[in-house]
Amino acid sequence: MLEVLLVAHLLATCAVFDPRLLLTPDPIVSGDCAIHHYNVVAAQAIWRQDHRTTGYDPFFVAGYPAGIPFDVDARGAEWFCRVWAGIGLARAYKVFVFLTLLVAPLLVYLAARALGMSDTESLATLVLVLAWWHFGRPHLGHLRWAGKFTFLLASGLCVLVIAVARRAMQASSAARFTAVAGLVAATWQINALAVPMLLPGLATLYGASFRRLRRRDHAMIAAGASLVLAANADWILPLMRLREARLPTQYWLQFDGWREVAAVFTRTTSMLLLAIVGLGMAGFVRLARRDRRAAWTFGVTAAAWFGAAFFGARVPAIASIDPGRFLIPFGLLMTIPAGIALGRWLERSLRFGAVLCNALFVAGAAAIPLLAVAGNRILDRNVIEARVAPEFVRLARFIAENTSTEARILFETPGGRANPSPLPYGTQIQALLPQFCQREFIGGPNPAPYLSYAAIDLKNGELLGRPLSTWPDDDFARYLETYNVGWIVCWSDVARAYARSYAGATPIGSVEDFTLYQVHHPPSWFTAGNGRVKVSYNRIEVAEAIGDEIVLKYHWVPGLRSTPALAIDRVPIAGDPVGFIRVRPNGVSRFVLHLGR
Repeated sequence: MLEVLLVAHLLATCAVFDPRLLLTPDPIVSGDCAIHHYNVVAAQAIWRQDHRTTGYDPFFVAGYPAGIPFDVDARGAEWFCRVWAGIGLARAYKVFVFLTLLVAPLLVYLAARALGMSDTESLATLVLVLAWWHFGRPHLGHLRWAGKFTFLLASGLCVLVIAVARRAMQASSAARFTAVAGLVAATWQINALAVPMLLPGLATLYGASFRRLRRRDHAMIAAGASLVLAANADWILPLMRLREARLPTQYWLQFDGWREVAAVFTRTTSMLLLAIVGLGMAGFVRLARRDRRAAWTFGVTAAAWFGAAFFGARVPAIASIDPGRFLIPFGLLMTIPAGIALGRWLERSLRFGAVLCNALFVAGAAAIPLLAVAGNRILDRNVIEARVAPEFVRLARFIAENTSTEARILFETPGGRANPSPLPYGTQIQALLPQFCQREFIGGPNPAPYLSYAAIDLKNGELLGRPLSTWPDDDFARYLETYNVGWIVCWSDVARAYARSYAGATPIGSVEDFTLYQVHHPPSWFTAGNGRVKVSYNRIEVAEAIGDEIVLKYHWVPGLRSTPALAIDRVPIAGDPVGFIRVRPNGVSRFVLHLGR
């Protein structure tokens, strides 16, 4: 019966992700996937250059910290693509996505087996998790379409970790504690939210088992925690250094209180998840009779994830990470006790013959591909797309042919939550601009204001939070000169009307709804001093530097270093929340700025 369910799972996965996409050269572009693909490209370039997992990205928003400070949902993909870069980063990322879609729900089945659930209960859990995973409602399908693949993989792994940790506590040994620590460390590398997700459950398990643990067990747990921290130090330290750059922004998947709970669970399309939760509540009663510690551990974890999903929007530190996402691991976890309740009922049905029980499993397996089609192709369009629009290719070619590397391009991006607008070509495709144009941009890769660095973007007719129509020409000219903007690409009616009336720019031409304007002021990468500038990932190379003080029109990032070692600090810039880089060359005419040693 397991084989039948696995075949159904594979067929249902192919309804969301066409395997033929693995053979094409284009990256995944559905939802935010273009952003994650760009982050993979940047991370690979930084790794090849400096063997670092974080670095400086000069190609967007006048420079910003690439890696975990910007995107908590790309690390697992970055590591996978780093290993499989030989097949091409776009194809490697697609393989990662396809494998994640296959593996993530199966981790819940493995968790059921690790808890010692019977064959019938484990298969019932698998039926429930596959049915909800492929139906994808509420919100799971959209989260998948939006590109939160490392989070989905980490969600399944977190359920498995809790089950494996409970088993390790039952029969404590160095090997089992080491295995749990290694699994936690790997899960945290895949997604930065994994350990915060695991803390409630693991703390509950530790507290419930405290008295029966021996002194050496406590020592092994402490050593395991140290191993987890050490294995993730490569991104924890940069994130701590740059924590103030993260903004408490309420952008997406924001539920706020019990009214939202009622709204989510009373939808017709939420009936499957509601049934899982109802069965899960009954299953917790049976689990508590078997294993009270496991029931407490899973119960506290479920409550914590439920609370984060529906009340996290009230906490600034959580609101900026789309807290509604925690509904997904909550649903995955609830299939464990739900499988216990359903499995118990199925075991009772065996009294009427195994044929009836097997028929129910076959019916469940047959329904899974149908649910995938209904949830992702009929009720909504949540399939994975991997085709760069030809219109975007023409736009990128037009930009590349009519601009140079002497200045930046101000590229208008979609608006945020307070200033909504459609996505160009239906995706966050502006993230691919540096890859296609080899230019520096203000605008992107993500229009959501997760980092203070992105405050300078032009978003759907608004610049620095003000409607562009309210900007005096002198103020706009000062902005363009401050950030060395040589060209403007805009598409909204407000921005195009302003650009047409602005005397300091000349239209060059249009592609689709996008119009390119050239700015008249002379380009320069320097606010103070002079020289020549060449940039790449985690590199700002300055040659022929002139002046006792060099101020570059690039954003300051804590942790910047120079080769050779020079005095570097931050210069405040009016209206900019970050400021620029100042270097005192002390007679040195050539130096390189980078993050890291």
